[in-house]
This record gives sequence, structure tokens and C-alpha cells, in this order.
Amino acid sequence: MSQHKNTIEVRNGKPQIVIEGSAYAPMAFATLGPSTYVEDGYLRRLGEAGIELFFIHCNLPWLDDPRLDIESLAHNLARLRREVPGARAFLRLNLHPPKRWLDENPDELLRREDGELFRTDYHSCFYSWKDMPIYSLVSSKWRADAGEQLRELLDTIDALPDGEAVAGHFLAAGGTSEWIQRKSGGIGDYGVAFRRHFSAWLRRKYGSVDNLREAWQQTNIDFDSIRVPDSTRLAGFGGMDLEALARTGEAASSDCCLGVFANPTANRDVLDLHEAARNGIVDSIEHFAEVVKDHSRGRLLVGAFHGTLLNTGLRPVLLESENVDFLANPGIYVNRRPGDITDIHCISDSFLLHDKIYMVEDDVRTHMSPPVVREHYFIRSADDALTQMKRDFGRDLCRNLYGWWFDMYDPDALSKVATVDAARTILSPPHERGTWWYDAPELLTLIKQIQGIARDSLATDCRRCSEVAVIMDERSAGLSPTAHNRMLNWRMSILSRLGAPVDFFYTEDLSHSRMPDYKLYIFPNAYTMDDAQRRAVANKVRRNGAVALWLYAAGAHRPDDDTFNAANAADLTGFGLTYAADVIETAFTLTTSDHPATAGCSPDSIHGRFNYEVYRNGVRRSVPAGGLNYQAPNLYVSDPAAEILGAFIADGSPALALRDFGSWRSVHCATQFMDPELLRALARYAGCNIVCDSDDFVFMNASYLCVHAAGGGTKRLALPRPCSAVELYTGTSFGEDIREIVVSMEKGETLTFGLS
Repeated sequence: MSQHKNTIEVRNGKPQIVIEGSAYAPMAFATLGPSTYVEDGYLRRLGEAGIELFFIHCNLPWLDDPRLDIESLAHNLARLRREVPGARAFLRLNLHPPKRWLDENPDELLRREDGELFRTDYHSCFYSWKDMPIYSLVSSKWRADAGEQLRELLDTIDALPDGEAVAGHFLAAGGTSEWIQRKSGGIGDYGVAFRRHFSAWLRRKYGSVDNLREAWQQTNIDFDSIRVPDSTRLAGFGGMDLEALARTGEAASSDCCLGVFANPTANRDVLDLHEAARNGIVDSIEHFAEVVKDHSRGRLLVGAFHGTLLNTGLRPVLLESENVDFLANPGIYVNRRPGDITDIHCISDSFLLHDKIYMVEDDVRTHMSPPVVREHYFIRSADDALTQMKRDFGRDLCRNLYGWWFDMYDPDALSKVATVDAARTILSPPHERGTWWYDAPELLTLIKQIQGIARDSLATDCRRCSEVAVIMDERSAGLSPTAHNRMLNWRMSILSRLGAPVDFFYTEDLSHSRMPDYKLYIFPNAYTMDDAQRRAVANKVRRNGAVALWLYAAGAHRPDDDTFNAANAADLTGFGLTYAADVIETAFTLTTSDHPATAGCSPDSIHGRFNYEVYRNGVRRSVPAGGLNYQAPNLYVSDPAAEILGAFIADGSPALALRDFGSWRSVHCATQFMDPELLRALARYAGCNIVCDSDDFVFMNASYLCVHAAGGGTKRLALPRPCSAVELYTGTSFGEDIREIVVSMEKGETLTFGLS
């Protein structure tokens, strides 16, 4: 067994997977089910198309399944090396416990409030049976027992004839193996294992019973008698029905909620519950990653499914970890159709700061998928599949991400996910199953082109060239599910149309020594900011003439004392603000069109509503564009030194305001939504280069530019510097030493340019 360490190295601004000294390009390949199912010829064709990295499923020894046991793994590794010489494998290690362990360890299982076990028929692909209980992802006994099984498996893998092919391990647990506590979502676990974890977490956070009692406003509790908040309070945590309150005129605040936000002083126990649950999952990932690193003496790479903004603990634990090298998630299952964009969950540029890689599970549906899948994802032809594969790879290429093509075909149709999607409750009949999703000549030809581009990128300058940074906050995501979900819609459908490259960071990254300076900082969810975060914001943003854009309720909550008020927001944003609890409909218009910050914007545009349809592919349901949007509480600028740029239609209150402090400029938007044209105007006001003005989707770094057309017509792409531009799939040159690319595109078309 080689002792050469596999690593993540940043070369030419791009984090790269380096195995035994050689860098491996994205993309990789993975299947839904056992790799035994993959036909030899298909593997060979993928290898001929340039795929070198493969994900292979494997169970721990205690799971008795011949499709995923060590003999199956030995067969799959030997076959992979035979069919694709030089290929490397990441083993997707299923850490689920067997049925006998669940039966023998009732205290380690997920329980309802009434004490009954939570049961389901489907927990994860190839780990399911009727009426099965669910293990707790924070269980210390599961960690210990599965850790011993993992060590045994690692010893066995080391002894395999083709064990050298294994470059690393991918940790899989929980719902759909994605570290989700249960497939239906939610956290309300009343089992012994979670209560034990919650008590220990609270001890670490508060240190003394007196501190706990003061924070929870409960005088009769201690660490050994902690009760999980009841289900009624957990259900009420999601915020109030503002549309109903707008009709009745009732107050939009209560002991439980402040409009869309949880009332932090009355819900500190609920907020702690959610944070502890998410932190516990992070701790479990770190535990198993450490097992792999210790066993391999740091030689093997380690990754896991994780990365959404709602996963509190990711930034301070997993990105700082010496044991975790990469994280992964599927692209978001919204707006997946030609002319839209498959957005990603992660805060991608923070990974680069920490010398780690984010991988996207690019499960692009193709014309080889089952008919019902093609219908859900608008794949009407091979061209639809090709342009979406180009689009998603272009995003990965320009944003320095890795990814894998995820073929979800299952010959035995054992999983409803393989044949239709997770929303289906019945299996498809044989004639609807389709076949291998990427095993078509035109798709393999494209994959070969993509792999060539990806290999070339390893030696190319891939430094980020963004002038806009979006600063996201983990804990803020947990303060309001409603505001969080609206923010995700904003990111997917509005921010993605800005027309310029954008970098994403966590709030804590603002104090990182390697974080670049930007001209425009956007804070879409800075609802809760502690004193340390506020200092980091001030030190990074309030200089160099930068512009800071604060969206809805920025800074209102200070977790150091759990206050939620205008003074907290004023401290962060620099504006004098007034707090109002009443519901308002958030449509607003600009009050001036001749200010540099709004130059070029139509005075007739209505901002503050979600003016772009959100299409949820999995359930074939759209959220229509332009509907009424209600909001409470509200923070209005009441600062005589501020310039008012926009006002709410409902009552004329300030909706958009600006203050120039000399060393920096602050812009306050009182709601969550402003259309792309206004974002572009603010970016230009900050001095940023706008590549595209036509609401199309743009990804860019120093050497690559990818454009996916939201609509047909002539596109004018303004380059930040003179360069030569070649469309990489056709080889068409668009000129040398140019500052603009002019090209006609059809809706849904993808073009990727090499810039030199």
C-alpha cells in the first residue's frame, strides 16, 4: 500500500484533488445503486470519455447485503481497473447500522414526543424495510460501534489486491445517506440518545446551570433534567401567517414569534435545540473522518454529504477540520430546465479559503431517463440534456468546484428514486425505467469534450475575478425558516441573474487573512450577528470606498443578549432605523432614477416582490411570479442623513436608502427582493464590471466564461480586460484583444468561452 498522501492543493487559484502527486480533473462518475450493476461496456466507454474518478458503494461488514459487501467491492475494483486503466475510486461507505443493532439499542433511536419510535418504510437507497425505526445521527453508541466496523472494513480494503485504487472515502449516513436525520426533515427527537447529546451540548455552551436558567428564562431546570421543547412549540417556530394577519389586521407579534422570526427571548430553548441537533451531526461526520485519517495515517481523502446553509456548525467545524477534505450535495431541485439555473447549496468560496473542495452531485436528467423523469425536468430532446450538462459543468468550471455525473438508473427498479423521483410512492413498470442516463453516443462525446476542458483547467489561471461578495450567515438561517426559504429563492432566481460573477462566504470569513477585498458586499441574511461578527464586518467592509447592501432586518438580533430591535440593526448598518411590528405588502418603486446607484433602472419597475417563477421540479409545481408578498416585522430608515431611493407602495415608507460615509457606502433595503436590474445598478455604482445586462446566467473566473441564456436574442458580454475569446465546444473564435463578445443565443443555450 502506497504511503504517498492524497491531498487537496490550491494550484492556479483552483483547489485540486491530488492523488499520489498527480492532479485529477473533474468530473467524476457515480451510480445510485451497487456498482456491480454497471455494465462493463459502459464503464469502458466512460473511461474512453476521460472519466478517471469513480464513486463505488460499500457497506460496513455488519450490513449483510451481497451487492455491497467486501466480495462485491473486490470484484468492482478489479473490474474498474480492468475496464478503465489508471482509474481511482472513492468508496461511498454506508455507515447505517443493521436491524439487529436497532433492535438491541432502543435508546439510540429517534422517538416521537409520545415516546413511540419514529418509523418509515424508506430511509435511504438500499437501506430500507417496512416499518423500520431510525437511528439517531448524534448517538454516541452508534458512533462507537460503527467506528469499530469502519476500522475493520478499512483493514480489509487495505488487503485487497486492488486496494491501491482507493483514493479516499465518502461517508454516508442518515436519510438518503445525506446526513439528514430523517427523510421527512425536522428535528423533534425525544429519544434518549438525543437528550443525552443535548444535555452535553448545553453544558459546553453555558458552563453553569445559572447561565442556562437565565438564557432559557426557566428557574427549575438543570443539565440533567433537560426537556426537549414540545411539538406545539416546534411547529410554531416557523413564523406567523402574515397574509392572514394582513386581512384581519391582527398583531404580527406574539410570545412565540416576531412576524416571520422566532421570538429569541421566548424561544432560546428551541433555537438551542436546532443548533445542538445540527452541531451533533457535524460532530458525527468529524468523528468518522478522524477514524479514516487515523487509520490511513492521513493518506486517504475524506468527504461527506453536507453543505447547506442551514447546517449550523459546518463553517467552524468541518471547514476548519484536519480530517475532512471535501463536502458534497446535489444541486437544488428547483428551476431545473433549459433557460433556468441549477443552483447549489454551498457557500462555495469559503471552501477555497480553507483549502477544501466542494463537489456537486450533478444528477442531470437526460433523454435516456424514464419518461416521467424527463417530463418533470423538461428534457424533451437530446439537445435539452446536452445544454444542461454544459451549463452545470460551466458553473463548476468557473466557480472552481468539482462534481460527479450521477446516473440514477437501476436495472432492478428497487428504488423509486431511480425510476421516477422521490415524490413517487410506486415503482415504475419495466417499460418506463429508461436505461443508463449518460450511455448515449452524443452524451459520451460531450463528456469527452468536458473532460478535456477540465484537464486543461488544471494548468490554467482559474483565480476568481469577482468584485461582488455575498456574505451568508449560518445561525441566521435558523432564526426564521420563512425568511431563509425566501432568501434561497432570491439567490436562485434573482441574484443568479445579476450578470456578473459572485463569490460566496460565511460571515466569519470576513476576518480570514486570505479573504480578498471586494467592491460590493451583499448581506442577504445577516439577521443575527454577535459582537465578534459585527467587528469583523466593520473591519472588512467599512473601507476602500466599498458598498455594503443590507437586505431585510440585517443585524436586528444580537445573540449575545437575545435582543431584537432597531438599535442592533443600526449598529451594523450605520443607519438610524425605526422598528415596526405591523405587516406590510413589500412592493416598492424607486423615488429617483437620476441617482448613480439607480442609474439605468426603469422607474416603472416594481421591486420587493418575487418577480420570477420558481419551478419545483420534483413535484412539478411552480410558485408564480409577481404575487403579493407580506412582511413583518419591518425596519424603516429614519435617518436624516440618508438619501431615500425607494418607497413602499403601501404607505410610502422608505424601502431603499443610501448613506455615504466617505470611506464606505451603506445601502439599506427594507425587504428581501429587488430585481436584477437594481442589483446591477448598485454593482455599477460600486465600480463593478457587469458582463451581461439581459438577466442571463453568467459564471466567470480569470480564464473561463460560461453563459446560459434565460431568453433568446443578441447577448453583449462585457469583458473586464482585453483578451482573446474562443467558444470551447465549437472552437469558434470571437476575436483577439477584444473587450466585448457579441453573440446570438437561443433560450436555454449554453456557451463556454476560454479567455486568454
